Amino acid sequence: MSKQKIELPDDLTISFLATFKNDVVPLIANSNDITVVDKSLQKIDTAGVQLLLALINEIITQKKSLSWKMGSSVLKESIKQLGLENSDFKKYFQNK
Repeated sequence: MSKQKIELPDDLTISFLATFKNDVVPLIANSNDITVVDKSLQKIDTAGVQLLLALINEIITQKKSLSWKMGSSVLKESIKQLGLENSDFKKYFQNK
């Protein structure tokens, strides 16, 4: 089982999503065990949250393993503001 660590950039807003998506999609396709690290994340918008949710859904659909290492409160705060606490993010952010 191949492992892959995906580090979120410091800025995951609409201006930078295409580059991030193009970099991450092949990593997900070629890995069975994915760890997302968000310690560098300082800025995210609704489009960034939506992309992350879509990537989580893709990983779940492909029955791959996903873990999340939270280091930044920005994503968690954004998820709460958008009312997505009970979305697929919930599994990864419980007790964090």
